[in-house]
Amino acid sequence: MDINPLNRWLKNVQGKWFGGNEGAVNKEQMAFMRRLQKDLQRRDVLVTSLNRLEVIAIDLETTGFEPEKGDEIIAIGALKIKGKEIVPNESFYSLVQPKKFPSQEILDLTGITKAELERAPTVSDGLFRFFQFAKHHPLIAHHAAHEKKFLQYASENSFRLLFQNKIFDTSILFRTVEPMTRLKTLDEWCAHNDIPIRNRHHALSDAKMAAELWCRYIDRAEKLGFRNLLDIYEHIAKTVDRND
Repeated sequence: MDINPLNRWLKNVQGKWFGGNEGAVNKEQMAFMRRLQKDLQRRDVLVTSLNRLEVIAIDLETTGFEPEKGDEIIAIGALKIKGKEIVPNESFYSLVQPKKFPSQEILDLTGITKAELERAPTVSDGLFRFFQFAKHHPLIAHHAAHEKKFLQYASENSFRLLFQNKIFDTSILFRTVEPMTRLKTLDEWCAHNDIPIRNRHHALSDAKMAAELWCRYIDRAEKLGFRNLLDIYEHIAKTVDRND
């Protein structure tokens, strides 16, 4: 029976798995994804203490900004953070083969070549390998709405599963620690914190810069007395209420 848009939205909010045509995804991949979905439903990272919180910093390179209009993921970069430290030798990087080659502008921006994309794994294989790396951990990203939108779209199309990893934007820490600082881009925040900007628009390099920012601001948030992400969100909510 087809799921109408309202029911589908409700299932997304409730974080439930829904079935569908699994396409070329094999049984082993589907079994792993289902186990992962169940594990994610049992975890609440909001109350984990900041010094014990384990997250995955992620960055995606894409052919544009609108997956629903055909834009695709072409690279995934990620690395693991525990508390205030990047975990050594715990990183992930994969190119992803798109159905349609990106524009020359995107190729020049990212430094990725058509030949590399032709040899890259499919989106379902690349995404599956990423989820094997990330497991149940929440994700963090700079301007996380971009990553969330593409991961949601790719998860539904590749596995017929809703994307359920919690994903947090670095801005929640910036707003908490430096509420008067009006910066937007990754470059601006890195420059503000004297973090070297290297190999920009390479997925793993950008993930690393976001991770370094996250670690610094987790440390500063903890020193201000915040115990966990729930404290941070409650603080932001109170600030918004006062400004209304």
